[in-house]
Amino acid sequence: MELFTNKDYIELIVISDLHLCNKLDRIDLVYKTYEYAYNNNIHYIINLGDLIDSFMPHNKDNLKIKNIYKQIDYVIDNYPLNNDIKTYILYGNHDYYQMYKHNIDVSKLISNERNDLINLGYGEAYLNIFDNYIKLSHDIPYFKNYKENIETIINLIGHYHNFKINNYDNTLFIYAPSLSNLSPNNNLIIPSILDIKISFNNQIISKVNIKNIDLEKNIINSEFDICLNISNKRHMKIKDHFKSN
Repeated sequence: MELFTNKDYIELIVISDLHLCNKLDRIDLVYKTYEYAYNNNIHYIINLGDLIDSFMPHNKDNLKIKNIYKQIDYVIDNYPLNNDIKTYILYGNHDYYQMYKHNIDVSKLISNERNDLINLGYGEAYLNIFDNYIKLSHDIPYFKNYKENIETIINLIGHYHNFKINNYDNTLFIYAPSLSNLSPNNNLIIPSILDIKISFNNQIISKVNIKNIDLEKNIINSEFDICLNISNKRHMKIKDHFKSN
């Protein structure tokens, strides 16, 4: 999926693990996310999965809506819509569970009714900006259609609920926080979003600014500036790899 900018940077909002229809979801913060994007002239929101909580053996007592079709209807009827903002959704393991067990394609049923919610499929997808490829991922243990060993400069990762950054050999791994009150290990977490500004030098990624924002308190929890030294040779190698596949 190709994103466009006429500037030497692009700014994205990244959210993940909304788990809508769980008793601990925060649909109010989803609306605040779109308000923040609109007010800050940001036109792309990337959702890294677990849009719905689905119906799984371990969560059945924590749902405010248990029927899977009613969960889908809830998203269709209640997920924010703003024509100035493009929303890309990579679906996660909770979303995929219904496909795995009952052949119900949550992603397709939602995108059929809400074509503003751009469907990137399950588990793994790639964004392209000036032939800079960004990997999106959400671990699905029972999903086998992953591409293997495809190098990217930036990796945006959902599923783990806690914000973390690793920069290994000029490859950036950004773990997105949850935008819900759910914690996998019953640890205290603060629902938040990421405001990510990616800067380019001669159309090659050169710097990434990452803000972790608590929309409930309207504060920046943390901010990082990360400079990346990406050689033209490496950029061309990644570009050629994607062009040949």
